Amino acid sequence: MATIPRDGRSRTHDVFTARTSGVLRGWRSPQHRDGLALILSSAITSGLGLLFWLVAARLYDPGTVGLNSTLLSAMTLLGTVAQLNLGNALLRFVPVAGRGTHRLVALCYVVAVVAAAAAGGVFALGARWWAPELVDAFGAADVLVFFAVATPVWTMFVMQDYVLPAIKRAAAVPVENLVFSVLKLVFLTGAAALGLWSGIALSWLAATAVTVLAVTVWLVRVLSRGKDVDCIAATPAPAVTVRDVGTFVRADYAGVVFLLAAVFGLPLVVLSRLGAEAAAVYNVAWPIAYALYLVVNGMGQSLVAHVAAEPARLEAARRAMVGKALVVLVPAVLACALLAQPLLSLFGPDYAGAAGCCSCCWRSRRSPTP
Repeated sequence: MATIPRDGRSRTHDVFTARTSGVLRGWRSPQHRDGLALILSSAITSGLGLLFWLVAARLYDPGTVGLNSTLLSAMTLLGTVAQLNLGNALLRFVPVAGRGTHRLVALCYVVAVVAAAAAGGVFALGARWWAPELVDAFGAADVLVFFAVATPVWTMFVMQDYVLPAIKRAAAVPVENLVFSVLKLVFLTGAAALGLWSGIALSWLAATAVTVLAVTVWLVRVLSRGKDVDCIAATPAPAVTVRDVGTFVRADYAGVVFLLAAVFGLPLVVLSRLGAEAAAVYNVAWPIAYALYLVVNGMGQSLVAHVAAEPARLEAARRAMVGKALVVLVPAVLACALLAQPLLSLFGPDYAGAAGCCSCCWRSRRSPTP
């Protein structure tokens, strides 16, 4: 009896099976393990962040939620832009900085905090022109104090999420963000009980400050024990110079700024064009989709941290990262598409009904019938 030759379909099936098995294997490698830790951190932040806004929507009216959330979005934009892409620089250079790690981290922190304080102050002083709704709602003095304090604190919070993977402590990032998210909820309920109209923004600031203080103290202790940190204990490498960092930072900083403006700057546009209630809807609906971007972002951070000292592995590591990211991202996209409307309905009819409306529909909803 003649044997049946393996046809093209069989070979294709074998190749597909091999590639699928390869994607599903290898999660225990340091790069993918740390990437998974960062994805877990994003999941915690997104899930508990959604709960935070759910509680806020139940404790405050949509107008108050819209103004507070826009204030926080503006602060987040400024604080993230003000870190000048130094977070990515830490991911790139800390693994090869050796004994200069302490100085590199401290210098990046100082530069970013000074830039954040300046950015927050300039924004607050000019808020009467580009965010008059915030000044009218909170008062000029309160806006100035909030941005002068909150923007540098948020910048430090952002920097920590880069320092921890850079020193191979990515497993601490989910813990950090879990503490931050729980503190936000605790402070929010306390602020609402006290009747604080700006309680949403204040609870966010208080939770950020406490988390930053705790992680900073821990980081100082870890970095002072250089022998316990993989990147510091590595073979001595050429010193990382300011020019090295500057060249790396400016390479894609403009792209980062445009990305952040699209993510965190739009709430100001929504507030000015459509009002506080529309801003509340936008700030609740958008983070659901933004959580999907954080999956790839986390895997990318881990890739940079683990390949910085071995650039020859970049292409193979990139292909592996894309495969692992898709394993998580595709089911997450499907779940988001199916569950977005039921999730928004938990916030109330104003959120679920208006989230899919265009601007003209929203204006018609707010305008009285002639």
